[in-house]
Amino acid sequence: MDKITGEPGKITRRVNDTWTQVENHKGKKSFIGRPPHTIDEYGPLPDGFTETLPPLTAEELLVQLRMVRDWRLYETDKYVLPDFPISTEKAGEIKAYRNALRDLPSQPGSPGMAGELTPCPELPSVG
Repeated sequence: MDKITGEPGKITRRVNDTWTQVENHKGKKSFIGRPPHTIDEYGPLPDGFTETLPPLTAEELLVQLRMVRDWRLYETDKYVLPDFPISTEKAGEIKAYRNALRDLPSQPGSPGMAGELTPCPELPSVG
């Protein structure tokens, strides 16, 4: 019997008394949506699976945008407390910034509006 040399990405297996090369995806992460699945058998990828992460849906992008927005609102909560030492002018800038953050999901171009991710407004300096 001739020695079978392995091809990259394949493994030599005995199938019905014959040695053959089959694809080796075993142990790799594959996607059919989210979350990733780990392939546990040798052979081609199952139908519908891919080795690349599918792009985020508009709904997932909107959730991501809201999470970033909510975190930035949380980070600026202290600036709007009545006992925080800040000038009236700077307090107004912070309030405008927070309002712009709240408006992000409804902005033209945001994921919820079938567009590209809207850039977050710039945090004004407080010092």
